[in-house]
Amino acid sequence: RRIDGVPIYPANNKNCLAAGRKFYLLPTPYISRHFVHSQSTYLTSSHSEVVKLSKLPCIVIDIGDNTMPSHPSLKAFHFERWIKDHRHEMVPPVSNKLLHEDAGMVIQALGGGNTRVDFHDDPVEEWFHQVKGDMILKIADRGKIYDVRINEGEIFFLPSHTLHAPQRPDPDSYGIVVEGARQLGMRDGFEWYCFSCEAKVHRAEVSLTSSEGIVTELPKIFEEFHSDMSARTCEDCGEVHPGKSKPPDGWVVL
Repeated sequence: RRIDGVPIYPANNKNCLAAGRKFYLLPTPYISRHFVHSQSTYLTSSHSEVVKLSKLPCIVIDIGDNTMPSHPSLKAFHFERWIKDHRHEMVPPVSNKLLHEDAGMVIQALGGGNTRVDFHDDPVEEWFHQVKGDMILKIADRGKIYDVRINEGEIFFLPSHTLHAPQRPDPDSYGIVVEGARQLGMRDGFEWYCFSCEAKVHRAEVSLTSSEGIVTELPKIFEEFHSDMSARTCEDCGEVHPGKSKPPDGWVVL
């Protein structure tokens, strides 16, 4: 067995006074240049007995006996493999998929290949981690539309009630968005703005009583707006909003 290319040998009754637990011998030539690094990197605080004397010119590393049982239900999973298994389920208009369906918080993966023309008024805060590819977060604030760019590997915190429209045109991009748990009486709002004069065209609200609601209810709201021509018509300039269709060319520039 090796750690960073350094050979270590299982301890036994012939070569080690401490045999009986899961100890490994580290030859003395590597002590001065390697052991401190190995200790800080590979040994955890639960392994308190790190260095012991042995019969050979070695030191003994205790890497634990691995006898503690794994928890029957609480387990980690590999995010990249999860994306490969579930990417086909992340489809427009939101392209989201819950990572934990039994959580009070909304913890979701978001895939690329879509642009949204609605602005979400979230009553709770949101946290973005753009894992692969870049995205643009459109912000509607005091009568103007602004861009917030979130590049691959970056994180971003969005305060509650900040009107935003995520734009992920790169089909290979994906990330994680975490939203706080909704409290009783909270309502999520969705607004649409005119692409000609930037006036507000329509607003819809919904109570999302569970984390699954963000997946099931949003498509219904978008469909209702798209099918209502009067709701899509700007009262200020008469322009008809595209509804579920794509935004005008040039609105999203990565």
